[in-house]
Amino acid sequence: MAAAPERTGLGRLALWCHDRRRRVLVVWIAMFLVVIVVGAFVVTGRFNNKFSSGSSESHTAQTILAARFPARAGDTADIVFHTSGSVSAPETQAAIRSVVTRVQGLPRVSAVRGPFDPGVRGQVSPKTQTAYAEVQFDAT
Repeated sequence: MAAAPERTGLGRLALWCHDRRRRVLVVWIAMFLVVIVVGAFVVTGRFNNKFSSGSSESHTAQTILAARFPARAGDTADIVFHTSGSVSAPETQAAIRSVVTRVQGLPRVSAVRGPFDPGVRGQVSPKTQTAYAEVQFDAT
C-alpha cells in the first residue's frame, strides 16, 4: 500500500503551498522579476552601428552610392541653430553663414547646405527661431 499523500515530503509541501497560495504566487512573481533583472545585467548586448558588413540592404545601398554618387556616399550631420529672436535677422544670418563657411573647409566635408542657401527650403522652423545646416561627408 502507498503512503497517504499528506505523509510524504512532497505532499506536505503541496498542502502548505495550497494553504498559502497567494503568498506562494507573490513569491514566484518576485523570483521571476529578480531573475529577469539579474539576467539583464549578466547578459548584456553590444550595440553595433555598422552598415558595411555582409550582404545586407544597407551594405548594398552604401556600395551603390560609393560607385555612382561618391560625393553623397558618406555620412551626413546636422548643425542646429536656435535663437530667442528670429534666425532670419541679418546679424543671425551672418553668424550662421560664417559657421557654414568654416565647416565647408573642414577635412572630409564634401558639401554643406545652409538654411539660407539658394534653392533650400524647409530648413527654417515655422516660428523662425530654429534652423539647421546639413553637412555631407565624403566617407562613412
